[in-house]
Amino acid sequence: MRSSWIFIIHVLCLSGHQCAPTKQEEMNLRDNLKQLSEVGEKYVDEEVKKALIGIKQMKIMMERNEDKHIDLMKTLKKSSEEKQQALRLMDEVKARLEEEERQCQVSLKNLWDECESCLESTCMRYYTTCKHGVSTFKRKVEDFLRKIPPLIFTFHEDQGRDIQSNEKPEKEDTQLVKMENLFSQLLSDVGSIFDRSFIFFKHMQKEFDQSFQTYFMSDLELSESPSMPALPEVTTRIDGSQRGWGMPGFLQIVFDFSRTVFEGVSEVITDVFDEYKDYRRDVPEPTKGKYCPNVPELHIKFDEAFKLVNLSGEQYEQILQVVRHHTEDTSYLLNKMKERFGWVSELSNMTIGPENIFNIVKVVPGDPSNKDETVVDVNVLTSPTFTIKVPPNLDPESPEFIEYIAGKALQLYKQNF
Repeated sequence: MRSSWIFIIHVLCLSGHQCAPTKQEEMNLRDNLKQLSEVGEKYVDEEVKKALIGIKQMKIMMERNEDKHIDLMKTLKKSSEEKQQALRLMDEVKARLEEEERQCQVSLKNLWDECESCLESTCMRYYTTCKHGVSTFKRKVEDFLRKIPPLIFTFHEDQGRDIQSNEKPEKEDTQLVKMENLFSQLLSDVGSIFDRSFIFFKHMQKEFDQSFQTYFMSDLELSESPSMPALPEVTTRIDGSQRGWGMPGFLQIVFDFSRTVFEGVSEVITDVFDEYKDYRRDVPEPTKGKYCPNVPELHIKFDEAFKLVNLSGEQYEQILQVVRHHTEDTSYLLNKMKERFGWVSELSNMTIGPENIFNIVKVVPGDPSNKDETVVDVNVLTSPTFTIKVPPNLDPESPEFIEYIAGKALQLYKQNF
């Protein structure tokens, strides 16, 4: 390396003094530029390998996340079914309650009709015996009797309830479709990037060492390669509602709790319905609804069913939030990996030979005494000629000098994608 650079600088100095190098010196210059290019080629070759491994690991990660996504969607679907079942149960309780109240109103109205004439007759008889002004009193009695039935027969109505799980089903469906479309697009993008990268690998396969070929051609295993490049440092966006969740454990706890509550409430409500049917069957017709015994208990069961609906709705929202975070985080991480490694997939339609992986065209050394930059013209892969200015603090005899040139050239090349 040292002799190569000394020779190059010597030749360039001769050119600066208008002393043309001999034919032998020109041949030696070309040979030494070729040697320097080979050093840079090794650096670019390693970067290409890292990018290909990164693409493969991106595909592996997407396959893992696809499995998680499928499991989450199954869990979400199950939660949605439980929520709908809770709603149906509440509607059934409400229908029973309304029917019981209606029958109770009819029974009490009949009793009131019987009592009304008796009460009116008794009051009139009392008043005519003790007082005068029968017509005025009669109007007061009739007005009083008209006001009584609404007070007696108005039952508690369960209105204005905020049923969380039934607020905006259409919005939930839209969110699910959006997340499914996004995840499907991610799968398609990763598959396309990997396929194009694999085409490039096949074109360049003979340029790679056997160990790399064996790894890259092997089946996509979940274990990472020792030469796996470090993934980009990504801070997964987790808010307070998700921090500290062990996803499978959390979902299991939620389901166990909701199942216990759901089964308990369902059993109690079913028993009430059975008792109601037995009561309707066994009690003689004239006495049914006389005291409205089922109405208060059905109100209690309606409150329990309502709580179950809200519980199932909250569970659904929590799982939906997990699905949303998983989809967004997968998209975020894949975009970061694509930014770092995706450039190699753009080489699939280009013809690249060993001679143009990295090629130094010209070197103009700076004056160390004036701390001038060394200017190098270089081609990398399919790029046009890049002009790289090397800081004077980098020793031309050190490996870092060529690595700096190759790294800068590759950085400029990646910007095209």
